[in-house]
Amino acid sequence: MDRLERINKIMELLKEKNKMDVKELSKIFSVSDVTIRKDLNYLSAKGLVIKSHGSVHAYTDFLIEPDYSEKEALNILQKDIIAKKAAEFVRDGDTIFLAFGTTVSHLCKYLDDKNDITIITNDLNTAHKLSGKKNIKLIVVGGVCRINSYSLIGPNVNEQLSSFYTSKAFVSCSSFSVERGITTPLVNEGLIGKTMIKNSKKTFILADSSKYMKEAMYQIAPLKEIDYIITDNGFPIEDMKKFRSLGANLIVAK
Repeated sequence: MDRLERINKIMELLKEKNKMDVKELSKIFSVSDVTIRKDLNYLSAKGLVIKSHGSVHAYTDFLIEPDYSEKEALNILQKDIIAKKAAEFVRDGDTIFLAFGTTVSHLCKYLDDKNDITIITNDLNTAHKLSGKKNIKLIVVGGVCRINSYSLIGPNVNEQLSSFYTSKAFVSCSSFSVERGITTPLVNEGLIGKTMIKNSKKTFILADSSKYMKEAMYQIAPLKEIDYIITDNGFPIEDMKKFRSLGANLIVAK
């Protein structure tokens, strides 16, 4: 288990128990007290837990958002499989929103066989991958570059995006569930995703199965506003009917 997975597991445990001891956590994860304290210092700096002598209290039930480099290293194979499946829905002549996110960024390498594509994005990493491709007209909306990520955020971004209407939007999220829909701990990115969904004919959510049944602070969209969710085969097949009953087609990429 890597550090980010351990940190999110700690948050899940605190959601159930509200308070836990450092030594108890060390035993559960088979790591040293020093390692656990570093994890708790990270959570405390994010404002998600309250530390006391030898123990920690939950401050919020919501997921944290890792740095971009940490997210990029997680579930790489699943992200690639999801992106490859998503590319099958891109047609020649499409105008497309590509939102911020590591899974969406993986989509870039599967667009080389598409013709006359226009892509609008607020993600500098995605823009870098697409720049120079002769088959793609690239539009990058301007805004403030978010620290520790490659996304451009702010009111200017939403204002610019509101002027565009596309055939498809590909959006990532931090978590998704039947009850809360598509969520993120990042309000600015959430607002951008919301705008892209509103201004596209078809919306595709790209999310690996580890994000299922998690919760984050800001709802990007309820399921009724989503056309397709593309995930990997770690998703419990028995839950597919729940999504379809709310109008979202769930596709398991293999």
